[in-house]
Amino acid sequence: MTSWTPATFRQLTRTNRLLVEFDTDPDRAMFATCCYLVIDPAEGTVEACTAGHPAPALVAPGEPPRLLDITSGLPLGVDPQARYATKLTPIRPGSVLAVTTDGLLEAAEGDIDAGIEAFLAGLERATTADLEVLADELLAGVRRTPRHSDDIALLLARLNALAAH
Repeated sequence: MTSWTPATFRQLTRTNRLLVEFDTDPDRAMFATCCYLVIDPAEGTVEACTAGHPAPALVAPGEPPRLLDITSGLPLGVDPQARYATKLTPIRPGSVLAVTTDGLLEAAEGDIDAGIEAFLAGLERATTADLEVLADELLAGVRRTPRHSDDIALLLARLNALAAH
């Protein structure tokens, strides 16, 4: 379900307009990609919105890893009228969300499509693994070239069941 959630939409819209306003020199473009997630463990949902950023991956117990099906908006700071769609996705306890930059996806295999496949394959045991060890394993496969200057970031989060009160 894709929606225009006011809070998420407003946050990205404000940040986008701010970057556009600051960008007064056409030779020094200021823009950024962004992945905005709102995780609601009580409801078992994640709301995702991206601006030029790779979609987060979801690994649910007993299912193969997959990218969230979300339409990415333009990077922040490019177009003051840009709009950002959000998607609400159900997530089960024990699921793992994985957010990374395109720098990791491109560095691992040399192109983004192969990098996405390798990343998803690396997440195969995420629901049962120690996330710190898994992060080390995912990052260990990165081959950086001297000319490669893109950032590499990785965030792994597991949704645990809420404790009964």
